[in-house]
Amino acid sequence: MSPSLRALLEGVVDYAGMFPPAALATGPAIHTFADARGGGDRWMLGRFVCPASRLGELDTPGSGLFLADPPFHFAAIGRGGATPGDFLEGLAADLGAIEEFEARHADAVRVDVLEVKLPPPVLMDSRPAHALLEDAGEAICRHAARPMQIFYEAPPADHLRALLAVIAEWNRGVGDAPAAYPAGYKLRTGGTEAAAIPGPRQVAHALREAFDAGVPMKCTAGLHHPLRHNDDSVQAKMHGFVNVLVAAVLAHARGAGNEQLAEVLAEEEPGAFTFAPDGLRWQEHGASISEIQAARRWLVSFGCCSFDEPRTDLRAMGWW
Repeated sequence: MSPSLRALLEGVVDYAGMFPPAALATGPAIHTFADARGGGDRWMLGRFVCPASRLGELDTPGSGLFLADPPFHFAAIGRGGATPGDFLEGLAADLGAIEEFEARHADAVRVDVLEVKLPPPVLMDSRPAHALLEDAGEAICRHAARPMQIFYEAPPADHLRALLAVIAEWNRGVGDAPAAYPAGYKLRTGGTEAAAIPGPRQVAHALREAFDAGVPMKCTAGLHHPLRHNDDSVQAKMHGFVNVLVAAVLAHARGAGNEQLAEVLAEEEPGAFTFAPDGLRWQEHGASISEIQAARRWLVSFGCCSFDEPRTDLRAMGWW
């Protein structure tokens, strides 16, 4: 594998085998993750994704599962809420479940990421968003034994710039709090229905706005395959994870605008991408390995219910 492709994919897959379309039971999902941690491709693996409310199901007395070194890292999915009050009530329950899970396993587990969908009332008005992020941040600082990063999920709509400005403002005020964290933005890039899949222009808009705001980002859903392609099961085009990652690199390293990013995201030809020992290129636009690594510190990962499909496709394309 080219060093530039490896830099692009280092630790990028947050394994979400408990979620559709895989929808594995808890035991098979965590054991698949454990097996991948011990495999030769573990460098591409990130965290295990699990609803906070189901962390207790991962306890398997006598199995020794969490005795392996290094610690298991988790991204917990919060339950959210329809209103700010419901959201904060759910957050308190999620943080309690995380505390209990970490206490049972001491230093063998780390739940260092929490992902949660924002309630609709805060998406159109920055005032309730300010108050909600303040309350959520205070709750995390009270409960988290270690620094925890929270990613707020919201659709890539017109309100996004204002919401990202609120997140960026919170991040500037975090300072040196004991459980300080840089809040991030979570973008849903796919779904089980065509209507749930944002188009290239929408994803480009989200990437550009998040980068301009200096807000960390992660993606989820639909990114099983490297390049954009037609999916018969939903009768729609699905995004490719290489498209999304390369677009992020060009936004970060070259200041690519929305139109160019949308072109990268819509690219379906493998030959348009080149992964060389010293960097990558899409058409005539390139980035060095150090620029790829810098971009990946901003776009940190994507959730995927398969760890096999991305690797199988990369090998079939001759990129691995």
